[in-house]
Formats: sequence, structure tokens, C-alpha cells
Amino acid sequence: MYFQKKYHLLYLILLMYGSAYTQNSWMRPPIDSPLYLSGNLCALRGGHFHYGIDLPTNNTEGWPIRAVADGYVSRVNISPFGYGNALFITHYNGYTTVYAHLSKYETHIYNYILAQHYKRQSFSLDVFPTKNLLKVKKGDIIAYSGNSGGSTGPHLHFEVRDGNNLLVNPQLFLDIPDTVKPVVQNIYIINNEWIRIGLNESESKGIEIYNNQKCSVYHVPAGEFVLEAEIFDRQFFYENKLSPQEVKVYQNEKLIYHSTFKSFGFHHDKYINRHTNNTFLWDSGKYLQKLYIDKNNFAPFYDRSIGNGRMQIKEGEIQYIKILVSDAKGNESDLILKLVGDGPQFIDLDGGFFNVTPDSTSIIYDSLGTTVLKIDPGTLDFPMHLTIKRIEDVGNASSHIAISSDENKFISFLKPVSFITPIHLLDPNIASYISSSKILLAEITKDDKAIPIQTKIEKNKITGIIYHTGTYKMLADLTKPEIEFVSGSNNQIIYKISDELSGISSYRMQINGKWVLAKYDVKAGKLIYDKDSYLPKAEKYIISVSVCDNKGNCNYVTNTIQAF
Repeated sequence: MYFQKKYHLLYLILLMYGSAYTQNSWMRPPIDSPLYLSGNLCALRGGHFHYGIDLPTNNTEGWPIRAVADGYVSRVNISPFGYGNALFITHYNGYTTVYAHLSKYETHIYNYILAQHYKRQSFSLDVFPTKNLLKVKKGDIIAYSGNSGGSTGPHLHFEVRDGNNLLVNPQLFLDIPDTVKPVVQNIYIINNEWIRIGLNESESKGIEIYNNQKCSVYHVPAGEFVLEAEIFDRQFFYENKLSPQEVKVYQNEKLIYHSTFKSFGFHHDKYINRHTNNTFLWDSGKYLQKLYIDKNNFAPFYDRSIGNGRMQIKEGEIQYIKILVSDAKGNESDLILKLVGDGPQFIDLDGGFFNVTPDSTSIIYDSLGTTVLKIDPGTLDFPMHLTIKRIEDVGNASSHIAISSDENKFISFLKPVSFITPIHLLDPNIASYISSSKILLAEITKDDKAIPIQTKIEKNKITGIIYHTGTYKMLADLTKPEIEFVSGSNNQIIYKISDELSGISSYRMQINGKWVLAKYDVKAGKLIYDKDSYLPKAEKYIISVSVCDNKGNCNYVTNTIQAF
């Protein structure tokens, strides 16, 4: 995910900072202009931690991208989705750098890639050139910036990976100017009955001085408690929220929680749901970070030798809590709270809900026994109530199930959860499509759109992986994709292709009976062929295009044009 505006004054300020790397670094910047960030390692994204840094390119494409050090191209990955056009360079010190969302490649790399496209007759590629086949030197132009794949604005996504394929913070090697302090706000205390109390200034019992610093005074329930807070960093007042590099919590000057965001693995992604508060995210669109180590959170960010960040306060006791946050440039923000323990408080839990805890391994059935929800331990946050409601009976080639936290709200990002429907209980109208694999599960959005989810059809059940609670529908996709010829001129052939339900799975363009490299631009919904050296000369060209969706529905068209 990415959002960018033009900040011309900001850009001029950045130019004053000059080089973004030191002479002692093995790495130079991947772009020539002074660097600033719209995303950094471990920035909180939808369902995952961000894998690298995002470098804006002033909302334009075509900026030269340079090799940050000597090495060789070890992988080329091209897809309509995700990283789009991506290049991997392995360096002789064991690190690999990744350059994503590119528009095009430098000539000698492009020639290799073009040959691989035609060899495999596929636009999507994942190839691994032999070592030293495509050598690069530090500072060589290797590609040009773009907006390919899942990017929502022109920029360079840049990663550093070590020899174990763990992601490493590029800011450890690039000296990126930054004078803006991190932000700590929206602080909550949660006691052992899961009462959440917002510690905002309006509820403070006053301001005192502690160690020459101002601190707000709050009365809180006695007993065990933990803290959560909205914590983020920014660079030069750029509006995108970045991740701080380090967070510390002190209880009466004793360090009880310490997290450092310098490296992690892709398999740690799901722990974002243990590191953050999902309910607050759904309600407000903002991330609360847990300033404690939740159960089943095995991410590598925490110093476990000092404890898990859980605290105790007795009735009448006074404690001072300090939250200290710093970024990669050492800018620090701290906040001190004075907590006064009050008498115990309790909350009655409403009945009639399924009680799902973070350690739940049970399968939960709805009242009719037709739908089950399997919870994977380690994906939820604090104990919550979950109900599965039937919205309508199975019929008319669809069933409709709602999975909600209460009557009005849905709790977000329960990753990964299995949504299962036993086939033998299906309406015959749906069951008749099972053998042809036309069934899919889809989330129904608030504006009544169907968003397909990953669906697996087995002998006795249909399973879908869901990432958050919501409303889901079972559908039968019987509709072919749409194909429309747009133009064939100026050394380019363009078709519009679309599929409203299960989505486009494969596509193929042939000219005069031979496969040609047609690129699928997902955001524009276009299939584009740019004339290349593999196209033989002819007086007229017969173009054939075939497109299939993810449920095996295919469409086919032909058009004839003159030389273009």
C-alpha cells in the first residue's frame, strides 16, 4: 500500500542534505536524489509488517535505479500483482537487495528477460539466472522506477535480505536524513478483566513533575494491567506513518518491555495480529501497538530476558510509567504517566456468544450445523466473543454467513482463519457445480460487492481462508471474462479484459499463430503488447486473445489489423 502527494518545498529542503550514504558504507542509495521515506521496515500494513523501505519518486516514473553494490542478478520476478517488475541482486558480502514496482529494465538485463518470456511463453516470470551471468557494479543503472504490480503510486520499494532470507532494515546502511521525533498518543491501560481505559488528557487527575518532566496523573483499577498505544514515526512531516525502530517501557525506572525493529522473517507476518489491537483498528482505522508480549507472539522483535511487559499495581499504590520511542536516526520521544491504584473493578460478560481465546483450537458450529469456523492459535489478540449468524438459507446458488464480534461490529484481521462448509449439507443447486469446481467463497462488502477469497474444494468440504470477520457468500461462477479490442497502432496492441467475480487467472495473445509478450496491467484492466524484435514482418496481422478466470471460464476473440 502506498500514498503519495507532491511536496515541492519538501523536496527542495531534502536537496540541502546532499548524499544519503557515508563513504564507509558498503551500500550506496538505489536512486541518485536525496532519500526520504513513505514507508519503512515493519511499518504496519493490512495484515503484515512492511518488508522494506518505500522511496517516492515525485509521483513520476522512469527514475534511474542503481545497483547499491557490486554483485549479480540472482532473480527476476515479474507479475501483474504484488511486486510487479522486481529485480534481485546478490552481493558478495552475502546480502541480497530487492528493487520492486519497476517500469523497465536496463538493456542487457531486459534482453535476458525478454528471451525468458518467449522461452516460457509467459508474461509472469520467476527466473534465477546463473551466478555471475548478469554482473553489476556499484552505481550501475539496472532499471527504472515505476508503478507496476500492487503499487498505488510511482515509487521504488527497496529491500535488504541476509543470507537466511531474513529482512534487514536498509536504514542500517543508508544515512537517510530525519529530524522528526516519533509520536506517542492514544494510550490505553487494560486490566486483567480486559477493561480498557483511555489515558487521555481530559481524564487526567492533574499534571505533576517527575525527574524534571511533566507527567499526567491517572487513577486505574488495581491488579494486573498492560499498556497499548498508537506509536508511529514520520519524516519531514510526510503524512505516511512509519514504524519507530525501538520502543521501551519503564516501570518505576525499571525496563520491563523492549522491542527493536531491525530484522524479521516472512513467517513472522501473522504476528502483526498479536502485536496490534485488532478491535481498535476496525473501529478507528488506527493501529494500537501492544506494549507487552502477547501469548503466542513469537516475533523476533522483543527482549524476552526482561519480562513480557505485564505489570501489577496495588490499591493505593503509586507507579511511574515511562514510554520511550526512538527512530533509526536516534530522534526520541518519551512520555511519563503517574498511575494511582484504585479498588478492583469487574465487568459482566454478555451471554449467548462463542468465547474465543487466543489459544482456541476448537471448531465452532453455527446453530444449523452447516458452517464451521476453525481458529488458528496465535492469530487473535485479547479474549473476545465471536458469533456466527445465518443470514439466509442456502439456495439460489448461494449461501450467506455472517461472522461478527457482536450484533453491529466486525473484528478485523483474524489471520489465518478457515471458513468451512460441509458439502453434504449444501443445497443441490450449489452441489451440482462442485464437480466442475465453479464454487467460490467471497466476502460481501458494505456496498454489496463480492470480493473472492482463497477457496479450496475437497472431497467432503469447501474451505476458504479469511483474514477478518465479516459477511461471506458462497457463489457459483459461470460467467466468462470479457475481452474488448481497443487499438492496434503506434507499435502497440491494446485489449481491455475483465472478470467481475473470481478474477483473471490466465491470458494469451498470439499474432499470426505465434505467441507474443502481452503484459497485463491489472490496475488499468488492459492487456498490452509492445512491438518487439520477435514479431515477424507481415502485411496484416491476425490477433487472437484468450482469457480464463480462476474458475475455468474462458473467452476467445480474434481481430485483424494492418501493419502497425
